[in-house]
Amino acid sequence: MGRIARFASKEVAPRRRLDYWNRLCDQSLARTQVDSAAEGFRAEMLRITLGELTVLRPCSVASTVSRAPSPGARETVVMHMVLRGRARISRGGTETSVEAADFIILPGQEGYRFRLSDAHELFVAEIPREELDRRVADLDGLYGRPLPGLTPGGRMFRDCLVSLCRQDGIEEAGAAFDAGMTAALCDLWALALTGAGQGMPKPTRGGARLRQRIVAHVEAALGDPELGGASIAAAFGISQRSLQSLFAAVGTTPTALILERRLARAAEVLRADPSLPVTAVAFDHGFNDSAYFARVFRRAHGASPTAWRAGRSGGSAHPSASSCAPVQAASAAP
Repeated sequence: MGRIARFASKEVAPRRRLDYWNRLCDQSLARTQVDSAAEGFRAEMLRITLGELTVLRPCSVASTVSRAPSPGARETVVMHMVLRGRARISRGGTETSVEAADFIILPGQEGYRFRLSDAHELFVAEIPREELDRRVADLDGLYGRPLPGLTPGGRMFRDCLVSLCRQDGIEEAGAAFDAGMTAALCDLWALALTGAGQGMPKPTRGGARLRQRIVAHVEAALGDPELGGASIAAAFGISQRSLQSLFAAVGTTPTALILERRLARAAEVLRADPSLPVTAVAFDHGFNDSAYFARVFRRAHGASPTAWRAGRSGGSAHPSASSCAPVQAASAAP
């Protein structure tokens, strides 16, 4: 099995899609099954395997995901982080809701069921329990609780997973990469759990909290060319008018936020990896038109993408500075 693989239900005839997806889910996360009432089931998944660590990034229409128990199996920890949509988890007779940007951890040998909203997207990761036991004091006390993903540690963990999904060349990396990446992700995972266990972040007003969740959603979906006001409003169950008002309170719009984040991330990638073609950088960050990308990039950074990569700019802010501003603005209380 390769380190990285991509799957899509559209590759299979509609009547066979759910069976195909169930075989894939069982291969990717043992004893997992999916059920959906949606006609012509639609789903996509990215799977990354690094030694004993498996990271999945699935998205699909509304569905129910079940995992059968496996008493006596090696103890593992499974993390589900909601990137968009929402999840309702049934475990041991109790139900818990997890909203976008938050996450939950569960013992991998126990059974559970997820009811997932339409147009949801998750990160799912499984690791032998001993990897986290060495890093987290009271793992049992965190099982089954909705944990905040907007802590500093939670943001770092999510951003690392998002970055991992964008990397090229993983397939050619060796065992040392697997071990090092696994250790780094487990350290960040533990950091996210520690911050969540300490009750961070501090409570914020409703509007600010929702903006934080939307910003996290945008950060995770920059490569999706369909990302926009309509898709965000649908993912969070609010009207587009409410979405516009939410960001007008901090002096911006959802469209401006998306463009700022895409351009800031593209600027970072252009300098960090000179081997990537400019067109590939544009497409990887949700731009369908390379000419439009070059035009808005020049407007934001004072130089063309090629000139920026070569270190020639028109005096605009460094990309790391511009990348922080939209998040800070969107997080502020009204």
